[in-house]
Amino acid sequence: MQGRAFLLLTAFGLITLVMTALGTRSFNYSTPSTDLLIHAANVYFEYILFAIIVLYGAELMWRDRQLRIQDVMDATPISNGVLLFSKLTALFVMISLNLLLAMAVMIPYQALNGYYDFEIPLYFQMLFVEHGPYFYLIAVLSLFTQVITRHKYAGMALAIAIALSKIPLDAFGLYHNLYRFPSTNDIEYSLMNGYGNLLTGHLWYTLYWGIVGAILMAIAYIIWPRGTTNKSWGKAWKQANSAIKGTLFALIALFAGVGSWIGYNTMVVNPYQPPGKEETAAEIEKQFNKYENLPMPVVTDTDVKVDLFPEQGYFIAKGAYRLENRTKTPIKQIHLLTFINLNLEEVNYPGAKLKEAHPEWGYYIYSLDRPLMPGESETLEFTTKTKPSKGFRNQVDSDDVYMVYPNDVVGNGTNLHSPFILPFIGYTKMVEHKKAWLRDKLELPPLEERMRSFDDPMGLSQALTVSHLGWGEVDITVSTSSDQQIVTSGTLLKQWQEGDRNYFQYKLTAPDRSKFTLFSG
Repeated sequence: MQGRAFLLLTAFGLITLVMTALGTRSFNYSTPSTDLLIHAANVYFEYILFAIIVLYGAELMWRDRQLRIQDVMDATPISNGVLLFSKLTALFVMISLNLLLAMAVMIPYQALNGYYDFEIPLYFQMLFVEHGPYFYLIAVLSLFTQVITRHKYAGMALAIAIALSKIPLDAFGLYHNLYRFPSTNDIEYSLMNGYGNLLTGHLWYTLYWGIVGAILMAIAYIIWPRGTTNKSWGKAWKQANSAIKGTLFALIALFAGVGSWIGYNTMVVNPYQPPGKEETAAEIEKQFNKYENLPMPVVTDTDVKVDLFPEQGYFIAKGAYRLENRTKTPIKQIHLLTFINLNLEEVNYPGAKLKEAHPEWGYYIYSLDRPLMPGESETLEFTTKTKPSKGFRNQVDSDDVYMVYPNDVVGNGTNLHSPFILPFIGYTKMVEHKKAWLRDKLELPPLEERMRSFDDPMGLSQALTVSHLGWGEVDITVSTSSDQQIVTSGTLLKQWQEGDRNYFQYKLTAPDRSKFTLFSG
């Protein structure tokens, strides 16, 4: 660890860590919490530590040759395993010291800023569980590429190419972590909910790629270059003892088993690949924008009851809209639009029949036996629900898919905005992309003028972005686990407990457009 390049990179890394810590002052946070500082240090982790590993791994493999003692070392009775794993151990120690260096910089920074809740266990969890596995696997990759190429710079180039292969994979829309070495699920720490259930998938992928790393080390052991002649892979395999062959086959079987379990969770239990946020909104616009000017009733009053289940990760919402026809024409259809992963379980409206259902896009069309005439009102009852959390999803930071959906219920700190738990009446321009370059990318036509003319009949009867919401009364009743509280818009009228559930009833004191947010924790 005394090479000039290594020392320069380490010094540069130290400076980077200090600068990233100081840079957190620009964040709109009141305290330098541990999670914020480690998140800010990602620049150091992703670039500088990566470069140190690749460079130092190559130096370790070629040090004996540079010192001209390779023939002497090869002639000793030291086994290939000792030679290989001594270098791997040195790399692991170096990585661990660099991770601890981040802690050594961040803790004094916290103290100097009057923050003394150092959260040492969280430091170790974020450094060695969240970030560490990636770098330990890069170390394995660095040694493996040196062994198979038997060329210092070719090995470094190959290691970098494999580690950065996710860039071309992204270009082809290949986002699954099963083939993105050594990617694990992209996760984030929350001050209220910790890692929640996000850590489960991360740990399974860590095990999966850890097995791959062990396979690479077993292969490197078998084909380890020794002496002045290069053995072919076939000859090296024949000369390998049965123990290492058996170990390799066992690792391959374990790799297949763990990979199958991950595939089951990320492709069957939680189907992959769902459309990204951008593509979803674009497809909804392409298919249903034609209904934009179709006359729709306006919600005047809302009464909703939401049951949250933080332990199971889902909610059930039962509500009633009072609908009024404020147009000058009879309304013969009612269109409902829900968020993409929200299930519309039940709809009750006098004389309404389901005409079309597009659950993949959350769009439903109901025909009315008796049209809703101008000035008339009627009640629409509905039930929406999300699925209980099961298994784990595949999550990467570049696939435009939600890490946590806006209507996911988490163990602590659930935040639900009404558009993600209640249905819209009719098509809404809220789903449409506003940026011209993004619309062009997704093959959407240019947006027309956003503001309607002053005498447009639809504009006079509806709001701009929440076209289905009129001013009216809003009553909200929410239940949650016995150890959690609910805060939402309006005045708390009543709070009570039934069994192991806490109940809260809120009412907005002034007419509102039925937009609210629920907080549970």
